[in-house]
Amino acid sequence: MDNKDLAFQLGLLERDIENLHQPATLIHALAHYSDLDKFDYCELEEALKGINTALYNHINSLNHRLNFIKEKGAVVD
Repeated sequence: MDNKDLAFQLGLLERDIENLHQPATLIHALAHYSDLDKFDYCELEEALKGINTALYNHINSLNHRLNFIKEKGAVVD
């Protein structure tokens, strides 16, 4: 993998990591700024399922990108 390819892959990794801020922000808002008693159980369950799905999608994307870099050999001369 040359420097240009490595820079591109690292840019994609940075983007994927940045995308983790969305579900993290939702968790933070639920934990610190919400009166959880005001939520209907079904609404809270749906919110948590959505956050869970977003997190797993981001984790899978990061793992895929990391495996791609490892396969291509990220060692640059």
